[in-house]
Amino acid sequence: MSLLSDLNSEEFDALEQLLGYLNFSSGSPDPQFLSNLNVVWKHLAAKYPDDTWTHLYDFLTDAITHYSNEKEAFARIDQARIVLEITFDQLLRSYFLFHQDLLFHSSEIQVFNAFFIGRAFEVVLKNGPDFETLDTETLMNQFNDFIGFRPVATLETQK
Repeated sequence: MSLLSDLNSEEFDALEQLLGYLNFSSGSPDPQFLSNLNVVWKHLAAKYPDDTWTHLYDFLTDAITHYSNEKEAFARIDQARIVLEITFDQLLRSYFLFHQDLLFHSSEIQVFNAFFIGRAFEVVLKNGPDFETLDTETLMNQFNDFIGFRPVATLETQK
């Protein structure tokens, strides 16, 4: 919980809004959500520059526990918990493994940044609220449609 106590007021507000989006949103793109995620990301990147994305999961999970105990608005935060689990445990890991032939030269920290993860959250949220029936293949297809399934070489001809 020490990371929560290290937050300044802007970061604390951003974290609260971020968790609110994860818990109550249906996945509509929201620039404020991405901005809040970026604020939290910067805070974690200062402490964990080499593996920020893995610490983001732990940090948000701890924050959910904290807010559910401290604030009545977060008494039922089940959607945020399951969205975190699906996004990190299924979608992001599957994405990296599926595209391993293209990403072999990159580490996960090079691929996963705040905005990439934010878009992953949106894809998972769009498939709610019945997350129990959600399968990884559906998520991957939707995420690949957004990100771009495969880079395609463009052949140019002289006219």
